[in-house]
Amino acid sequence: MTRNKKRTGEMMSEARVVMLPTEEELLGWDRHHSTRGKRRGWRVRMRRALGYFGPETWYQAVVSRLVTGQSRWVDVGGGHSVFPQSAKLSRELADRCELLVGVDPSENILRNEFVHQRSRTTIQEYQANTTFHLATLRMVAEHITNPDEVAASLARLVKPDGCVVIYTPNRWSLITVISAITPNRWHASLVRLLTPNRQSGDVFPAYYRMNMRRTLKHTFETHGFREVAFTYLDDSALMQRFRFACFLELIVWKTFHLLGIAYPENNILAIYQNTSPIIDHSA
Repeated sequence: MTRNKKRTGEMMSEARVVMLPTEEELLGWDRHHSTRGKRRGWRVRMRRALGYFGPETWYQAVVSRLVTGQSRWVDVGGGHSVFPQSAKLSRELADRCELLVGVDPSENILRNEFVHQRSRTTIQEYQANTTFHLATLRMVAEHITNPDEVAASLARLVKPDGCVVIYTPNRWSLITVISAITPNRWHASLVRLLTPNRQSGDVFPAYYRMNMRRTLKHTFETHGFREVAFTYLDDSALMQRFRFACFLELIVWKTFHLLGIAYPENNILAIYQNTSPIIDHSA
C-alpha cells in the first residue's frame, strides 16, 4: 500500500491515460496471481488481513495493465527473468505481447527463457530496428552510473506516447541508506544477510543516482518525457521468512499507516511518457 493519499500517483497524460491500480483492483489481481502453495500461504493470508500489498504486486499489476497484444516491450536489466517472483506472469505477458526484448550487459540475460530476443549489452549501446511501446526497469535504476545517457537512449527507443516504468528503491529508505554507506565489495554479504534466497550472481554495484523523485523527473523531462504516475510503495518484507517476525513487521507497518507516518522502508514506482509528437503517416 502507498504511504499516503498524496502520493498515490498523478495521472496527467493527454494522449493516453495511464493509471495506477486501485486497492480494490490490487486485491482482485493479487487473489488471481498469488502462489497457492502452502509454503507461502500464511504470508498471503497475513498481508491480506492487514490490507498490505507488497511493491512487487504493485509493479506486476502496473506492467500487466500496460502490456497488450500489440505491445513491443523492452525489459532493461531484467537478467534471467521478467518477474523473478512469478514465472507464471512472466510467461503470460511474454505470450501476450507482440515482442519482448531483454537488454542486459550481464550474462544472466542468456538464461532468460521468457524474452523473445536477448541482447547482452547496455541500453546505451543497444540498437533496434523498431521502437517500443513500453520499457521497464525493475530494480535497475540504482545500478545506473549515467542517468542522462540512459534517459536519452530510452527517448530514442520508446515511441511517442510510449511509457517507461521505473521500479527502484527510494534513496532515503532505511536499507538503501545502509547500502549506500556500505562499500560495494561488501554488498553481496549484506544482500545475503537480508535476502538469503538471492543469488550472488544477481548482486551488482549500486550508485543510487536515479533514486529520488526530483532526480528522476528532471532527468526524464530533459529528454522529452513527462511524469504521468508516481508513488512510494511501503516495503514490509524484511522479516518475511519468519512467521511471528513477519506478523510483527506488518503490525508496525499498519500502525505507521493508521497514524499517517511515513514508513521508513519503501520503493519508488514511476511512469514516464514520451511526449514526442505522434506522426500520422496516413496523411
